Amino acid sequence: MDYFTNIVGQEKVVEYLKRVAGTNEFNHAYLFWGAAGIGKMQTALAFAYTAIAAADDEAHIYLDQMIHPDLKTVQILEGKTRISREQIIKDIEPWLAVKPYRAKHRIVIIRDAHLMTPEAANALLKTLEEPPACTIIILVADNNNILETIVSRCSLISFSSVATSQVQQFLLHRGYDEQQAVRIALLAQGSIANALKLADGEAFKELWSRAVEIIQEIYKGEIDKVIETAQNLDDNSELLITTVETILRDILVYAETKQESHLYFPDSLELIRMVKNIDNNKLKHAISDIGSMKKYYNSNLNSLVLNINMCYKIRYAIKTS
Repeated sequence: MDYFTNIVGQEKVVEYLKRVAGTNEFNHAYLFWGAAGIGKMQTALAFAYTAIAAADDEAHIYLDQMIHPDLKTVQILEGKTRISREQIIKDIEPWLAVKPYRAKHRIVIIRDAHLMTPEAANALLKTLEEPPACTIIILVADNNNILETIVSRCSLISFSSVATSQVQQFLLHRGYDEQQAVRIALLAQGSIANALKLADGEAFKELWSRAVEIIQEIYKGEIDKVIETAQNLDDNSELLITTVETILRDILVYAETKQESHLYFPDSLELIRMVKNIDNNKLKHAISDIGSMKKYYNSNLNSLVLNINMCYKIRYAIKTS
């Protein structure tokens, strides 16, 4: 059984992991690193399933129910925001110390490993320094906020954002019409998870409506409105800013061509009619700056500071007085 079949846009990673599994020569630890929502966890599970199934002919019976005795997933507990030291020393260490029941390896997957507390990371480091025999630890992380000493003890598997064309094809195969697929793929930022979220019509309408509100608030309000707007951005900040960025691109395209057919989103016309006397050069610079700044969403930079700077860039682009 090919457990990698449904993974989209990570061909190089899948090819490498299949080759590793085929040789049955596994490292004791792997770090799956890349942006959120691009298939890291799905790939980690596929890799683990493949490794287990290679030595257990009946693995699929257990894996289908997520109850295989040689596979464990650790993640942030409900109501918490970080992975704690207790989870490492009580859930992982004793579990890895037991020999495999059915497969050749005991495999633990740590989801959101970048959200381990410093104490948890130090506890995990001790396990990585002296890993029990026949164990594989897979860390799944959205950014590089992980101890260098941990990274140095893992095989690094880097994931790339999924190409827009691949996201579009993914949606078409799921039955969405071409117009929907094009719009959603454009906003998904190379994330299949975002695409699936936006494929919900209500979620898309809500995102679009909020993005329009942000532009209107900044355009009509005074300078203090910029900070207030930034403070009100929610957990979907990056997705919202990307939607705003796309609308700004439509404003620029229409300002230069006057062609409605060139717009990514025809609904942008409502704002185009509101926002007048735009300086095209200022708008181009602002769009470029916003695109560069978005990359810091997966860094240690304070998100509020980033959102404030983004909103000032938007004001710079559209406010003429």
